[in-house]
Amino acid sequence: MLDEDAIANAMADAYISAMNDVDDAIDNDTIDQLVNSSMVIINGFQFCKDHGNEACTPCEGDCRLNNNDTLPKNLYNRLKRTVWAGISPLSRPPINNIYKKYKPIPTGELHPTRRYEFYACHDHHEIDCNVCFDWMEVLEGKEKKEEPATDRRLILGLLKSMGVELPPDTKMRDEVLEKKFSAALTASQSLSSYGASSISPEKLPQWTGTGKTSAFEAMNRASVTETLRAQESKRAGTADPFPLYENAFMDARQTSRHLAHNFEKGRNALVLRDKDNVQAICIRMLGVYKLDKDTPLISLIYETVTYSNPDEIANVLDFMYHLGSYGQAAQIQATLEEQALFRQLLAENSRRVSAKYRPPKESYEKTFQPSFVVPIGPLSQIDIGKLTHNTGCEICGNKSTSRCSQCQSASYCGPACQKIHWPEHKTMCRSLKGGEWVTIQMHTHVRLNGVVMQNVHVSNHGLPVESVDTSDGMQMPPNVHGDQPFLVKLQRPLSDEEMPMPGLSSGNGKGPQSMFVYDRQRSFRAHVWDVNNRGVYERVIAEILAGKNKNKMYRWAKRTGPNDLSVCLDREPVPLPTW
Repeated sequence: MLDEDAIANAMADAYISAMNDVDDAIDNDTIDQLVNSSMVIINGFQFCKDHGNEACTPCEGDCRLNNNDTLPKNLYNRLKRTVWAGISPLSRPPINNIYKKYKPIPTGELHPTRRYEFYACHDHHEIDCNVCFDWMEVLEGKEKKEEPATDRRLILGLLKSMGVELPPDTKMRDEVLEKKFSAALTASQSLSSYGASSISPEKLPQWTGTGKTSAFEAMNRASVTETLRAQESKRAGTADPFPLYENAFMDARQTSRHLAHNFEKGRNALVLRDKDNVQAICIRMLGVYKLDKDTPLISLIYETVTYSNPDEIANVLDFMYHLGSYGQAAQIQATLEEQALFRQLLAENSRRVSAKYRPPKESYEKTFQPSFVVPIGPLSQIDIGKLTHNTGCEICGNKSTSRCSQCQSASYCGPACQKIHWPEHKTMCRSLKGGEWVTIQMHTHVRLNGVVMQNVHVSNHGLPVESVDTSDGMQMPPNVHGDQPFLVKLQRPLSDEEMPMPGLSSGNGKGPQSMFVYDRQRSFRAHVWDVNNRGVYERVIAEILAGKNKNKMYRWAKRTGPNDLSVCLDREPVPLPTW
């Protein structure tokens, strides 16, 4: 007769053995696969793989329990007494958005037993870097602040809206690109001219304007070209030449003016938001001060909001609820691109506010940061030239240390990158090598009959021209290209009847003639007069007429003097530009 206890024990042993086998199988294979497909482990802490969050709402995952277990016991107890006092360690603020904040780089290397991928830091390229991924410091309240604009395509697009057009596939490193964006924002506000490095708004005089100038009017900064386009549009009754929501930089300039307008109308608080309610910027203006006699400074506190974040949306609703205490609330519709530019501007200006400045805040404004807005204007051609000049190594984007010895137009960090780039570069390089270079004189101003004309084509309207003088002391714009070759467009007179000036002889039985020359950046636009370029002028015209277009041509050039331009006359650039 079988012993029931023995049978039960045998069955239990078999079950336990089977479960152990299953556990081993899961531990060795399935668990690692499941964890590694949904989690990343960086310097001991787990985060969701898709979003880089320690506690992720979309993924419905929370790694805080596991991560808390990795903390040294003395640190864990200290955090419970200090930072986490009054709350459960399981509900502490999570470390989220690590991809954007800490920029971990996947290495492709796997842990030898657990098979998860190692990540290196962005700054030192060190796996599980204790400096960049110091989660202990983060938990103790020393979390790295998030920079608003870090996406490459976004920054390139914002720079383009400011007139700084860089190649979409530029290899420039992220930090260099971000510095250019920062420099562009600084230049657009002319902050270096004000010496605005540490500002205490409360120490500045209140804005009273110059004469009858309001802050709204004084916030306007426009180029001559913009002013003329606006005036011509108004005169002709045509559409606005600068429509809203097409250029983020132009929109941000308009918004800065409307901040002043709202403040002067008693609306101290407002919200910038997009039409789909994805993001917003909450702003409360504190006052308008005088940075100098012509420059108002709007002091403010602000907070940025992503509507999908429950905590942030709660802040917005609270802020909106209390807007009535600041007067009538204002809302300004702003595209996500404009918000990104304005966020970056506010973040950078926040760092220029004196650390001693502590404006009063309401209870629901504890997370708001002090900042300011000053007039924003278009970048000068000199600024644009500086920002588009040095883009680093053609391959890796690192700081360049040498150029192609044959054409001097491509920059590299070393021989390895130059070798990689040669198959792509050789066609353009050979179009320059051995070319014939001629020097032409150019002028942005010309004095006709004693009247100074600037950057204009001169047409024959039957007016007698008694003198042409290009030596009137007016200088060409500075050379933004250094000694690096760049492309120029040369445009000939459209007909012999258009450009000859009656009453003057240039040695060919006709009046003086001029062709027009400029670079892509418009860092200069100038006339090339035949009277200053005897022999060379005719050769350039002949080269233009020999081309397919007959009216214009593109050539490589170098600035070799204040008014001198060296042009590679007989080599057409490949590929041919289209601007």
